[in-house]
Amino acid sequence: MRPLKLLLAFIVAFAAVSVWIWMPKDLEGKLPENLPKEAVIADGIVVESKEALFDNGKGYVIVVRSSMGFDETIKAIEDEFESKGMEFEKNGPSGSEERFASFDAKIGDRHEAIEVIGNSSGVIVNHAVHMLEWFMK
Repeated sequence: MRPLKLLLAFIVAFAAVSVWIWMPKDLEGKLPENLPKEAVIADGIVVESKEALFDNGKGYVIVVRSSMGFDETIKAIEDEFESKGMEFEKNGPSGSEERFASFDAKIGDRHEAIEVIGNSSGVIVNHAVHMLEWFMK
């Protein structure tokens, strides 16, 4: 009976450690310390930032309320990609009352996806930075 209890204790401890390691952390509105310097983050107020689990590893989701209008935000993101010499793909803008555009870029061996959404309430920029690592420092 004792080996069964030890096995059960090991399974519970392993599950607890696994959940602790894999659970995405809330970064409380701060940019991640190990965010690649090549990542393009829109100017404005960070309203949400957290670790995320993607199908290809961990990464970050960062939501910014842009300090600029929709067209200016799009232009600033394009200019920053170009100034860093990064290749990117742009889709949009589209829509009339609610406008939408997206970007996909390769950051070295990592990936960044950006969505820009603008309406009468302002401009929100969603960043998904795929670090392509299962264990982040």
